[in-house]
Amino acid sequence: MSSQTTSGSSHFPSVTAVYEAIAHAGSPSRAAFSAKLTPTLDPHWFTGTPMPVLRQLARNIGAQPDLREAYQATRNHPTVETRLVHMLLINQASSASEAIRELRAFLPQINCWQITDCYDPKPLLRKPDQRPELLAEAARLISEHAALTIRLGIICYLQDIATSDEFPAKTLHTILQLDAQDYYVAMAAGWYTATVFAKYPAATTTTLTSIIDRIVAGEHHYDAGSVQLGLRKICESRITTDDQRQWAKSQRERLKTAGVQRLPAKPQRQPS
Repeated sequence: MSSQTTSGSSHFPSVTAVYEAIAHAGSPSRAAFSAKLTPTLDPHWFTGTPMPVLRQLARNIGAQPDLREAYQATRNHPTVETRLVHMLLINQASSASEAIRELRAFLPQINCWQITDCYDPKPLLRKPDQRPELLAEAARLISEHAALTIRLGIICYLQDIATSDEFPAKTLHTILQLDAQDYYVAMAAGWYTATVFAKYPAATTTTLTSIIDRIVAGEHHYDAGSVQLGLRKICESRITTDDQRQWAKSQRERLKTAGVQRLPAKPQRQPS
C-alpha cells in the first residue's frame, strides 16, 4: 500500500499498490451506478472509485517517473477505474507526439465510453506548435472502424472547441458525415454538434439548416441520426434560448416528417 492516503501526496511502491488503493476507495453503490451507465460491460469491471480520487492518484503516479512508466507499460489493467488512471496519465503528456504515442499503445484497453471521454488534451491543444499534430491524430482516429476509437477522435475535436476561436465548419461537416451506426459514435457526434452550437449559434444554425435541407432532399452524405441527436442536445441544453430551442425543434420535426431519423439503438445489458 502507499505511505499515505490517496487524498494527499502518496508514494506507491508498485502498480499493484495503485490497484489496491483504487479498490480501497471504491463504493459498491457507485460501482453499480457506473455499471448501469455502461451496459456494454459486465458489472465486475467497476470498483466505483470517485474521479477526484483517480485524478489525485494520477498526479501522485506522475510524480514517480519509474512508476508512471511501469503503469503505462501494463497491458491489461483489470478495471475501468484502473484504465481511467492510465488515460489521466496520458493527459499529463508534455508534447503531442508523446500523447499520441501513449494513446496508440493504450487503444486496445479502451473498452467503454467512460475511458474515451476521460481523454483531455486541452493543455496541448492550446499550444500552436502542438495543436496541428493532435488534430491530425483525431482525423486518423475517426477514420478507423472501431466505434470507441472513432468516439475518441471526436472527443479530441470536442476538447478543441474550448481552445479555438474559429468556427470549425470543416470538422462539423466531417463528423456529421460519419456513418454513425453505433450509439456511442452518434451520441459523440451529437454532443460535438451541440457544443459547437453553444459557442457559435449563428454559424451552426446556418450550417445545420443547410445539412438538413440536403438530408430531406434525399442526399445520403450526412448521418441523419447524428444530426437528430445534435438537435436533441441543443434542445436539452440549459443555455439554449427559447428561440434557438424552437428552431431546433422545428428541424427535428422536419427530419421526422421526412422519415430520415435513423437513430441507433441504445445498448441494453443482456440478462445473465
